[in-house]
Amino acid sequence: MSLLPDKPHQIVRASAGTGKTYQLTNRYLQMVQHGALPQSILATTFTRKAANEIMQRVIQNAAREALADPQKTVYLKALTSNLHRLMISTLDSLFQKMGRCFAMELQLPNNAQVFEVTDFAMQKLQMQAIDHVLMDNEPFVLLDLFRRLYHSDAGGAGKVISVLQSIVNDLYDIYKMAPDESQWINYQITGLMDDDAVKQLVEIFNNLEDELPKTKAGKTVANALKAWQTSVALIANEQWKTFLTKDGIAKKRQADETIYSRAELSETVIRVYDLLIQHARACMLQEQRDLNHARYTIARQYAQLFDQLRLDARALLHSDIPQRLESAFENPDDEFLVDLAYRMDQKIEHMMLDEFQDTSLQQWNILRAQAMEIRSHDDGFGSRRFFCVGDIKQAIYGWRGGCAEIFNHIGEEMALSADPADHEIVSMDQSWRSSQIVLDVVNTTFNSLEHNPGINNDDLLSWANQWQKGFGDHEAAQDHPGYVLFQATGSEDIADTDEVLELDDEPAIDLHTVEVCHAIAQLHKQSPHASIGVLVWTNAQVQEYMTRLRAMHIDVASEGGVYLHDDPAVSCILAAMVMADRPDHAASAFELLNSPLGKYLGMTGYHPGDVRSLAMTIRQQLAGMGYPRLVGHWANLLAKHSDARGSERLTLLIQLAVNFETSQSASLKPAEFAQYVQSKQVPISQQSPVQVMTVHKSKGLEFDAVFLPVLKRKLGYMQQNMCYVSRPQMTAPVEYVYASTTKELRAMYPPLEEAYAQEHQRRFTDDLCAMYVAMTRAKHALYLYAQPLKENKNGSLSTTGNSDSSLAAILRHALLEPDNIRVDHGQVLFEYGQPAWHQQISQTADDKPQQVAITPHKTCTINIKNKAGQRSLQRIAPSQLEGSGSVNVADLLAMTKTSGQSRGTVIHRLFEEIAWLGNDTPLPDQQTLIDLLDSEKLEHEPEFTDSFVKMLQMPAVIDALKQPSDWDDATCQLWREKRFAVLMDGRLVQGMLDRVHVWQDRAVILDYKTDAPGETGYDGLVDYYRPQIQAYRKALAAMLKVTPEHIGAQLIFVRDGVVKNV
Repeated sequence: MSLLPDKPHQIVRASAGTGKTYQLTNRYLQMVQHGALPQSILATTFTRKAANEIMQRVIQNAAREALADPQKTVYLKALTSNLHRLMISTLDSLFQKMGRCFAMELQLPNNAQVFEVTDFAMQKLQMQAIDHVLMDNEPFVLLDLFRRLYHSDAGGAGKVISVLQSIVNDLYDIYKMAPDESQWINYQITGLMDDDAVKQLVEIFNNLEDELPKTKAGKTVANALKAWQTSVALIANEQWKTFLTKDGIAKKRQADETIYSRAELSETVIRVYDLLIQHARACMLQEQRDLNHARYTIARQYAQLFDQLRLDARALLHSDIPQRLESAFENPDDEFLVDLAYRMDQKIEHMMLDEFQDTSLQQWNILRAQAMEIRSHDDGFGSRRFFCVGDIKQAIYGWRGGCAEIFNHIGEEMALSADPADHEIVSMDQSWRSSQIVLDVVNTTFNSLEHNPGINNDDLLSWANQWQKGFGDHEAAQDHPGYVLFQATGSEDIADTDEVLELDDEPAIDLHTVEVCHAIAQLHKQSPHASIGVLVWTNAQVQEYMTRLRAMHIDVASEGGVYLHDDPAVSCILAAMVMADRPDHAASAFELLNSPLGKYLGMTGYHPGDVRSLAMTIRQQLAGMGYPRLVGHWANLLAKHSDARGSERLTLLIQLAVNFETSQSASLKPAEFAQYVQSKQVPISQQSPVQVMTVHKSKGLEFDAVFLPVLKRKLGYMQQNMCYVSRPQMTAPVEYVYASTTKELRAMYPPLEEAYAQEHQRRFTDDLCAMYVAMTRAKHALYLYAQPLKENKNGSLSTTGNSDSSLAAILRHALLEPDNIRVDHGQVLFEYGQPAWHQQISQTADDKPQQVAITPHKTCTINIKNKAGQRSLQRIAPSQLEGSGSVNVADLLAMTKTSGQSRGTVIHRLFEEIAWLGNDTPLPDQQTLIDLLDSEKLEHEPEFTDSFVKMLQMPAVIDALKQPSDWDDATCQLWREKRFAVLMDGRLVQGMLDRVHVWQDRAVILDYKTDAPGETGYDGLVDYYRPQIQAYRKALAAMLKVTPEHIGAQLIFVRDGVVKNV
């Protein structure tokens, strides 16, 4: 992969898999090597993971170049000596740093914590603010909120609260963009008559029967008479919308037609109807304006209350600091930028912006002044530099403010086009990720959007054409095997498979999901090392596919973590918490009654009278024990009923209990703990080749194979919005806010239609980008699964999946010939490439995920033996159990390690490098060992490594570290210096296992000791270390879910080469 040209300023349009990070990191290092101070280069991206990757690559590349050319060591030193000052971060981190520098001016609270909007602490403050809003508003205002709750299909109190929070938060976000009341009431209303004029007009209308169209026989046309009679009642009740949409004459006049039921309308009828239509439209617009003003009132009240509550709690959202910084950077002068550099203790002389297509207007408004200041200093290669890389085809964050149009116009805005010699605009379409087979399908799909019959709307086709102009044919840089399968589900073989149908106890079984999961399981079985990404659209779909795959005994993970409450054991603990807080909560009491925990607690019924005493007992236990100990005790009871996955979830629940008890959210209301757990996504340690996640979470990732199972999603689908925002252009601030409304009313008022169209285009473009991102995550194979097409009663094809602007419809018309688009239950619609691609990909050690024969899970064995006043968990290390368990105070207070301690540290570090001995395995080179110790600044005597190599030649040591004869790399594991933390006997046991040999059903601990034998010999040392080894044995047994009898242990006394069983 070649580097970009050496121009001072560069804009890189890089398609998926073309090496954006490679270009940015190499460009960064290139700038350092040409004299730029590392601490003067700002390099930003959008996630901490991506920022860490950039940092890691910069340091690694610098190290490689230093090894190849010692003269470049100075650049590595410049980076490593300034690690604490490097500005490689997310934009949020950068803005937080700037905010702290201007905390007084921005009126930021001291010692504030920054939260995500979904954090439980924020949700509590939100509900407090919502409570005030609900109490302080008129019924008209509240009616709109509850109408939206009704349309959301919110079921149950928890869902109602969640939807209510979503509604109010949407208003809050819009209010922050448009805080001026005039922006919400911009409705130009014409044709509205006063009460007297309306009364007179209605009287004329009520006597209009003689003026209605007549037949040749002189009778009133029946349809006209019926329409008029209906409208008399509608107008009397001021049902203006129904009048406009149901009265046939009114509909004709709105279309400016004068014929109704083949009869000419009289001038009087036309005149009266036109005046009523104008007044009806004006009334409807006035109602919309009043409704929008009511929403503004709610938004303003909520914002004031929520902001004050957060200020009092010293709690900030990530969006708070950029909002305040934006004002500060509105018209910055040179003095302000100098002051910023002084306060930050570093000046931004070079700017490198990654994923620029997702930058918001607010973020760019903060960065623009510094970018322009960099642009104004050009004097050759050593000049100030601006570098941004992005891809408008991957702009999937428009819903949270990302504006790809900024990237489209960045060259013009920074006046780069004025002098071509100082800048370069580069397009990169050669993929280093995907096979050409996959890219051919990507090219075919996205090169035919503007004429794709699957898109059923002229506006959508026009927007697709605009998007397509930024798409160029992709080429593979490497010759990878590849395969693409597009299949309709509905296979009779799957439907008739009892084994598959038994996976789910639910009465309604989604055969499409089952069939896709069956295909995933099949591929995983055929190629267990291949990484598989299952990409869906919502968190609910993530949970659905993970649940079904686990039921098929497929280890599956998810990017970003999991919710714990989908586990039955965790769910019943949370039910107990809710019941303790609300004994009348029948659903929670019923769930608890029918769980093992309910039996342990002695429940006999689920009615309030049956559970009040138990609820009081649980609250008393919480007050005395705290959440971690009580949850730990319950988890211990439930552990025997759980599998390995459930055991891990229970342990993670205990950690959440610890976090909750020490957080700002801490509360003795047990239901709030349940809400806290339900709001948290928890990272899990499980590593699996199969991962399920949303398309948005997959950004920046790649998989050997990608499954896209949810193709029924309609691009640009407009779910219910509270409001639409209107901008004069895409890169301008919000100008007006309009209440969302019906298609009929939008047609009456062009500004409404324009605001709707802007939002519709944004959503459609976001969805197209998401479709592109999803398809380009695949390295080798892409599996597309759609629901089958169906016929209508008249024999024509249904529009669903055919011409409804869904992903399935677009793919059908892009990949299939028109004659092949027909009813297709269970059929392969399109196949391209090598079905056995997975047999052709090479497996290297680095590519293979770690085999997990026994998944290490922490178990829960906490007892309710509580010392007075002790609420949190006692922590202990097995090494504290040596001998009598006493410790010399002088040793604790010593400022430096003794020679024995230092020797032990070095010995353990060197043994960590040893995999196996014997069987002609070469011994490590002494100079390599010396270099290792020196690089890690471990003090050692010159002859120490020689002594270590001699240790490795002792027969007992060789025998202990020889690969066992029944060892199988596919099912066994070798652990070296393995850290652990296990809950046992009411204490958190933490430590480090020197070395462990792990089989499927047993394990052996090997612990290195440097002691010399005393008067009691090595047997005395074994007795001395026995408590420590026993603690290790119990901890490892808990981790591997086997009994301690299946754990062996040996002490290796390396000084004399003696090995003792314990």
